[in-house]
Amino acid sequence: MKLTFSFHRQAQAEATAAFHEAAEGFQKKFTDLLRLIQQYPEAFPEYGDGFRKAVMPRKKYPYTIFYRLTAKRIRIVAVAHQKRKPGYWKHRR
Repeated sequence: MKLTFSFHRQAQAEATAAFHEAAEGFQKKFTDLLRLIQQYPEAFPEYGDGFRKAVMPRKKYPYTIFYRLTAKRIRIVAVAHQKRKPGYWKHRR
């Protein structure tokens, strides 16, 4: 069974901003990474307190997707620029 995605409202805003600010091709790479997360949600490393992280595949796109798994969904809690303060999103659920 494929898990569905849900986005924390701030993660949705971060993704939208990244689509506008990031280099050309970001949207495709982002979508490709979401597909990988959906296919293999436990393949990405744990990042403390139940979070997992998926790093964008190229230096051109310095973003990391942080998410949590539940029985029915993948909850995206942050689409974080890698130069932003680490862990700023950890209070999100």
